[in-house]
Amino acid sequence: MSTSHSSTCVYVKDDQHGWLPANVLSYNADNTTARVSVTVPSGSTSTSATTTEEREVTLSDYDSSALPSDYESSALPLQNINEGGNLITMADMCDLPSLHEPAILYNLRNRHHNLQPYTRVGDIIIAMNPFQWIDGLYSDNVREEYVDRLVWRDGAAGACGDASCRGARDDPKAGLAPHVYETSSLAYRGLAVDDSHQSILVTGESGAGKTETVKIIMSHLASIQSTGAINEDQGLPRHEPAEEHISHNPRDNCVVRRVLDSNPLLEAFGNAKTVRNDNSSRFGKYIQLQFDVEDSTEAAYKGKTVPSCLLAGSYCETYLLEKSRVVGHEGAERTYHIFYQLLAAPQDVKADIWDGLMGATTESFRYVGGGSGNGDAGADTLIEGRTDGEKWENTVDALETIGIVGGKLRTLMRSICVVLQLGNLEFGADPNNDDASVITNADELSKLASLMGIDAEAITKALTFRTITAGGRGKESYTVPLRPASAKDSCDAFAKEIYARSFDWLVRTINEATCAEQNYDDAADVQEFGVIGLLDIFGFEAFQVNRFEQLCINYANEKLQQKYTLDVFSSVQEEYEYEGIALGDISYSDNAEVLRLIEGRMGLIAVLNEECVRPNGNDTSFVSKVKTVNKDTASLIDERLHRPTEFAICHYAGPVKYDATNFVTKNTDTLAKDLVECAATSDNELIAQELQNSVKAKAEQAAAAAPTLGRGRSGAVTVSANFRSQLTSLMHNIGKTKTRYVRCIKPNPEKKPIEVDLLSSTEQLRCAGVVAAVNVSRAAFPNRLMHRTALERFSCLSSESSAEYDEKEVDESQEEKKEDASVVDNNTSQHRDAVEALLGNVLKDMEAVGDDGTVAKAFAVGKSRVYFRAGALEHLETARLDALGVYAIVIERAARGFLARSKFLRHKDAATVIQSSSRRLIARSKFQKDRCAVTAISCWVRCINAKNELVRLRRERACTLLQTRYRIFVAVQHFDSCRSSATTIQKIARGSRQRPIYRAALQEAKEEAVVNKKIAALQKRLADAEMKLLKANGGAVQVVPPEAVPTSADAEEKDEDAQEVRQRAHTIDKELMDDSMEMINVLKKEVFELRSKNYLLRSDFDELKLSYQDLSSQYASVSLSYEALKQTNSEITNANKDLIFRATRDKKEFFDTKRQLTNENDQMRGELARLRSKLEAKERAGDAELARLRAENDRLKAKQGGHVSWASSTPPPSAPAMRRAEFNTRTATFNRGITSPECSDNEEWKVVTPKGKSESRNPQASSGGRRRPRGTRGGRRDKGRSPGAQGRRKRTDREPSSPNGGRYTPSTAGRPSTASTGYTGSSKGMPRVTSTTSLSEVTKGSRSTVTPKKKSTPSKNIVTPKGVEASISSSTTTPTSAPKPAKKAASSSLALAASKGRSS
Repeated sequence: MSTSHSSTCVYVKDDQHGWLPANVLSYNADNTTARVSVTVPSGSTSTSATTTEEREVTLSDYDSSALPSDYESSALPLQNINEGGNLITMADMCDLPSLHEPAILYNLRNRHHNLQPYTRVGDIIIAMNPFQWIDGLYSDNVREEYVDRLVWRDGAAGACGDASCRGARDDPKAGLAPHVYETSSLAYRGLAVDDSHQSILVTGESGAGKTETVKIIMSHLASIQSTGAINEDQGLPRHEPAEEHISHNPRDNCVVRRVLDSNPLLEAFGNAKTVRNDNSSRFGKYIQLQFDVEDSTEAAYKGKTVPSCLLAGSYCETYLLEKSRVVGHEGAERTYHIFYQLLAAPQDVKADIWDGLMGATTESFRYVGGGSGNGDAGADTLIEGRTDGEKWENTVDALETIGIVGGKLRTLMRSICVVLQLGNLEFGADPNNDDASVITNADELSKLASLMGIDAEAITKALTFRTITAGGRGKESYTVPLRPASAKDSCDAFAKEIYARSFDWLVRTINEATCAEQNYDDAADVQEFGVIGLLDIFGFEAFQVNRFEQLCINYANEKLQQKYTLDVFSSVQEEYEYEGIALGDISYSDNAEVLRLIEGRMGLIAVLNEECVRPNGNDTSFVSKVKTVNKDTASLIDERLHRPTEFAICHYAGPVKYDATNFVTKNTDTLAKDLVECAATSDNELIAQELQNSVKAKAEQAAAAAPTLGRGRSGAVTVSANFRSQLTSLMHNIGKTKTRYVRCIKPNPEKKPIEVDLLSSTEQLRCAGVVAAVNVSRAAFPNRLMHRTALERFSCLSSESSAEYDEKEVDESQEEKKEDASVVDNNTSQHRDAVEALLGNVLKDMEAVGDDGTVAKAFAVGKSRVYFRAGALEHLETARLDALGVYAIVIERAARGFLARSKFLRHKDAATVIQSSSRRLIARSKFQKDRCAVTAISCWVRCINAKNELVRLRRERACTLLQTRYRIFVAVQHFDSCRSSATTIQKIARGSRQRPIYRAALQEAKEEAVVNKKIAALQKRLADAEMKLLKANGGAVQVVPPEAVPTSADAEEKDEDAQEVRQRAHTIDKELMDDSMEMINVLKKEVFELRSKNYLLRSDFDELKLSYQDLSSQYASVSLSYEALKQTNSEITNANKDLIFRATRDKKEFFDTKRQLTNENDQMRGELARLRSKLEAKERAGDAELARLRAENDRLKAKQGGHVSWASSTPPPSAPAMRRAEFNTRTATFNRGITSPECSDNEEWKVVTPKGKSESRNPQASSGGRRRPRGTRGGRRDKGRSPGAQGRRKRTDREPSSPNGGRYTPSTAGRPSTASTGYTGSSKGMPRVTSTTSLSEVTKGSRSTVTPKKKSTPSKNIVTPKGVEASISSSTTTPTSAPKPAKKAASSSLALAASKGRSS
């Protein structure tokens, strides 16, 4: 292959990024090195900022490992760029002009940046995990579009693998973007139409998206049966998805749901979080979806183009579960999801499973997160956006769909608990025996014993002792103790075996619930179910330390890569046959030698199995034997630096070094007999039966394999032998199917969207075997182009072919308007003939003549593409660049002329712009000077008007304040008077009403005192009577002593006395009763009188209440009046604030004007000084001339003898006098212009006030001129002024004979007064300046009218919110001579004008 030095856009190798784009700058003389400019990203990803640097590369480093097999060592891989220099991106990478590893890498990168995760390489789909959800990518419309285009339409027949339909025009994939739905749709059609079993192989490293891709494909295949395409011509369904296509049997729909739910169920028990992926599958699985395929003949009778396929069930096979993850994992990883889901279950559920789970967390068990260095990656870690508690609910629901409920669910979960509890056992040395061990934590052992239903002593013996059988046939056996480390290993092996058997039982249960043979109703009528197999298996792995698991995984990938290479070669054969190209012998490299090294008669597996059955077999001996037996095998790498347990294999993806430590132990993987017997006694049926069944199955396999191993060899089944048999069976099943491939790529280890790690992606492309497949597909013709592309790109190499092509393009544009297939075919044949004629002339030098005289062209023209042999496309690119170089010279010549003309026109335009700018600057300067003069005059006028307006506003404000205060005073006095009157009226009214009540109450008190006195007297009499009665009774009743015996005479005397006493008591009672009745009558009378008085008092109270209400209404009215006054006062205050704000603003404008006038004054003073110096120089010259003339006059007078006399005539004026007179005239004109432009002293100025009203004012009225008559405007300002204040300055005559030379002298008697305003800040206007006014007079007159002086008359001060104090006085104020600083600047320009007149 020739080197193309003119092809500058290439790729170069880089240790950090894999491949980088570069431009070739130069080659050395012997073509061994090249100088290139490389675009280097600053970071590790493709989205980082880039820099450019130059490198020197050695061409011999570019071998065929990453390039097609025809690339020589001196060739750099070319970039695929278009005419504009942009990278070409293709949905189908077979259409790339140059197809090699860097071209594939950057094509995938660009599509990944554009959120296009899927790319096609023929029938192979490459999927880059986007790490984000892309809207619309998996929508129902997209799913239906792929099904409609690839399944139901008649044109989809070419997509099923038939070579006769692989043309670009017949391929239904031509108008579809690459998608995983494409693979599933083609597999479905291949099963339905071709009646051939299908397989979809999904491979990739952890985190590449294999599991999600399988789930998407399964969901799509299950939904195809309910999708129908619409016949656009007839408007009727082409394929009815009703009775023939959709099963209405609830059991069939339940089977479909079981099939879809089985995948998440396997994820819960077989997936775990790793550093690369949060939901990484730690086992391989091959899911066979079983379909009931309708007979094609029956479908044709029914008018169907595609027979129906009903999803009847599925069958799953698993491979190489990672059991080591059960007992240990890295700190940033987790063990299997089911452990965390079980611990996150509700407390009542955990109590029902095992009471030891109550309150347990991940820290409660060592295998999950607590102790033993197993770091907890986060019990609250979200997997696919859901917590472990939510996942538990989904797992329980999925288990229910396959019939694991109630007792079965409890048994399964208790077996998981047994695994967790085994991890909590701790082993220590036996105090009585150093070679023995004991379990140190008895409480954990008792929990395990109750959980398994086994005696604690039996568990201890099984874990800490081992039974060894001697004699070869089990005749002798003895028990030996285990050290603590060996006992712990035994415990871990027991836990791993229990979990593996539980996982196998779950897979078997899923198969029983989903397989079509047991669950499909019409299974008896189906002779054979159609199968679409989905293989989700681990990708190629190469770590820093590779062990037994990596060897098995890479062995499986080698088998799949062999199948992949053969399928790609078959597709290449079909493509060449369709294009009509003769395919000779193609040599390509395959991996048969690597497979022989691994599975051959003396390969790795055979030697490892021999070491496992050999006594004292070890890892070092295994490695030594492998290197000795296979020393002539090129795939086995033996280096001196390898350790005794290390060896390397050159796989299809690159060399991998393995560490054989524990190879023998892991390959044996046998459980001790003591542990099996112990598990057999457990009350957990799953543990007891599954472990026994596993032992029996291994024994049967060993017995079956014993005759084939030869004499003296044991028939024990090892892990590698079992895996080899499973892999052989898998490849046998896949070989019966039409295989389709999905290669998953993980773009970056950080799982970030958009970004692509170039080095990591390159390694994955090699591991996926994509580059190896490219080498096979391009073994004969490494480059290919479409006919139209070849004509467009290389038509410049031949003028004749270019003209022909241009004519054909016109014909083609006309023919494309005709929608006729025959015209299109004719057009295609014309393109083919044009390409063959063009390339035949250009590549004639590269033709090779064989030994038999046959001529081999450097290209081959097919039906739709032209194929190039090695070096042909590079030769065309070189010739194309040379031809374009000639055209480039012509283009450059025209471009240089255009640039020169453009530069001249730009210079011409620039000169015009400069000239116009200069003229504009001169005119602008003149205009600005004029505008400054006008601005100064207008500013002075505005200042005068603003001052007058300010005086008026202050006067109005003072009047308003006086009125406000007066109204407030009157209202307050009126309110106080009303309130005093109301108080007096209320006082009189209350007194007039309360005095009768008081008198009546006083009379009642007196009467009450009399009654009380009577009652007290009666009470006293009653008390006396009672005392008398008591005394009488006390004398009559006496205690008779017991020793005294009464006589009959005494008894009679006592009877008489008792009768007398009774009569007296009766009399007293009667008197008391009479007195009581009299008292009661008196009290009744008093009560009646009091009630009458109470009624009268109530009537008076009601009247008082009405009066109070009237007074309340009057008070409310007065309050409203007060509030109105208060509101009026607030409005007046706000107006005061507004006036103060405006005054502050005017003050600011005044100071700005002052600064401007000061600057102008300084300028004019400088000009005046210059003129003055110039005038003095001229005066001195005039005086010298006058002295000369006088001397000449004296000389002439002396000569003529005194005859000449000047007394009678006026001497002629001198030149200095004339110049002085001219200067005085100009100064007078300037002063008149400042004072009253274009008007006389008696004319009025039209001034616009701040309120927008037009007002005529005379300058003399505001500057101290003659007094106006009362009939003139402004005469009302003199009203109310004092006689002294109404005076005005008088103007003197302007004749030269006046004492002051006609100048104006201000009069102090004519100064304005502020008596009418009453405000200390008021002042009148400045004096008018005439042509004879001097600077000192102007200054003196202006200062004398600025600030008046207040008398000692008391005044009222009003303080505004901003602290401005205004004094209101009712007395007359007199002005003082104290100047106000603000007025100095205002009069500076006038003083300058007056000084000019004085200097003359």
